[in-house]
Amino acid sequence: MNKLGCGLLLIIPGALALITLRPGDFPCGPDDETARPTASLSSLRIKTPMLTFDHRGRLLKGDLVSGEWTEISNHRFSYTPSISSSADGRWISYSGELKEGDSRQYWLYDKQTGRDRLYHQHSAWGGGIPEFSPDSKSIMLFADYDKRWPSPDGAGLYLFDAETLRSSFLGNPSTVMTPEHPGFGFAAWANDGSEILLTLRGFPPGAEPTREHFAYRLAEKRYEPIEGEFVKGEFGDRFFRGGSRIEVYERPYIQSEVLYHKLASPDGRWIATIDRKHVLTVKTKDGSSRKVDMGRYDHCMGVTIGIHGWLDGRYLVYSNEEVPYVFDPLTGREAFLFQGQKLPDAFFW
Repeated sequence: MNKLGCGLLLIIPGALALITLRPGDFPCGPDDETARPTASLSSLRIKTPMLTFDHRGRLLKGDLVSGEWTEISNHRFSYTPSISSSADGRWISYSGELKEGDSRQYWLYDKQTGRDRLYHQHSAWGGGIPEFSPDSKSIMLFADYDKRWPSPDGAGLYLFDAETLRSSFLGNPSTVMTPEHPGFGFAAWANDGSEILLTLRGFPPGAEPTREHFAYRLAEKRYEPIEGEFVKGEFGDRFFRGGSRIEVYERPYIQSEVLYHKLASPDGRWIATIDRKHVLTVKTKDGSSRKVDMGRYDHCMGVTIGIHGWLDGRYLVYSNEEVPYVFDPLTGREAFLFQGQKLPDAFFW
């Protein structure tokens, strides 16, 4: 098998986050030649459509039985967009900088209708990654002011209704982040969805950098100063109110962003597991198991094998050496997920 690039794996709760690097970024050692699947993807009769961002930045929708791919949009982004998914699986938000015009656009794709809509735009620099609320009804983002902006008026926290795309600009509560000395912010939802938690970094002249923490209370429509702390090795700050910790919502990742060590099918019929020797097996409730594939540890890539998820509740999607496969635990057949195609920059369903 030809290695298509190197990957760096970052530990996150319950999964491994995959950051893909292209060939030539690091020397990854010799390529491996192994026997690969012989089943055709169409023969698996997968009903769930696949969504991808290809290397040209186009959003495509594919029928995995017919092999037909339809272009949903081509916004001419200068790189693969940042992508977020709602917890209910309905919405995909993505944003990217346009190749022309020095603008950053934010789009929302609705899996129910097959439509995508533009919901926000600002100058190319300083944009945040949109995050869905735990109930999937709202999207928020914090836009950092950049001195290349024509005006600082658009910097701050935004809140959007996913259905109507009605927006609310909630401003910036910091007292030290100014247009003359702009800082940057990080925003997260509280686990119960009642508030948005902010970490704001300021750089006042002649003083040490500041770290402020706020909560925007949705019911009261106001900011409230809270306590927070930076913990090295964690992804984001910890937040506290009156000494009690405020739990942060753990956003869902799109399928190509994570590699799980263990993941059950939605109905619990099958459990896919990767052991310490990097062997992927699928077990059933009655205890029977079937070996699927074997990965390895690479000094560049880390562990090469990982689980992405389940299609149609039955078909296991996993990657080995960064190549995604589909495995049918009922028949033991396996196919390349993107048969005869160049691998996309991102895929999800």
